[in-house]
Amino acid sequence: MLKFFILILIKPKRTIERIMQTEISVKRIILFLFWLGILRGILEVIWIFAINHRLTESLFLSRRLSWYLFESGPFVLANILTAYFRWAMFSLIFYLSIKFFKINNVDFSKILKVFSFILVLYVLTILINFLHCFFNLNMFRFYISELYSYSMGIGQLISSCILVLFIYKLGRNLGLDKSSSLLTAILVPSIERIFYFFGAWIYFRLPFVAVLSYKRVIYLANHLTTLISIFLTFLFLWIGYRINAKRTNI
Repeated sequence: MLKFFILILIKPKRTIERIMQTEISVKRIILFLFWLGILRGILEVIWIFAINHRLTESLFLSRRLSWYLFESGPFVLANILTAYFRWAMFSLIFYLSIKFFKINNVDFSKILKVFSFILVLYVLTILINFLHCFFNLNMFRFYISELYSYSMGIGQLISSCILVLFIYKLGRNLGLDKSSSLLTAILVPSIERIFYFFGAWIYFRLPFVAVLSYKRVIYLANHLTTLISIFLTFLFLWIGYRINAKRTNI
């Protein structure tokens, strides 16, 4: 599986075709995404300290068990579950989109296989964002509330463009015309971003959030993200397989 992880960045069109033709069990995909999420979580923890010039502080915190249990641990877990959530969400949105454009002969499991490797961008994003630690690069900030603003760095911008390219090529591979494939490629990440912005907007405007300390607000947000990610991941997969089963029974 590691070869596809690398090849999809080098030769996306050919690699997507090979992935769809290769037998890969769901168990291997789940394990693959688990390690992908851990890697992303660890890198993001390091990046947060690095971008705030607090790497020395992180060395002291890493000696405390409480830091792993109540801060970095839940954060890494949220990243793991986000990997599963994005995998299920991207796959379902794409699957519904191609069905809307009358592509009905595609198995949902093949879509899941391809998007598990497309999520190489989940790690690539944070790796590219490390450039902010070495160069004076601006970040786009989207105001959500007084407690939270979403920051979009060069990693998010580049990986979003690559994501659109990957989805476009997948759509073309499955028979979509250029305009339909491009629309689908833009739609998938757009819905995901809207979901996150809307979810954050609701959370940070809940009455009880205003009386909590910033640390408790973020701590609670990580736990809510964990619960919602688990629920929606299973829901999206269930919907996808349910629709797929109806397709095969026709």
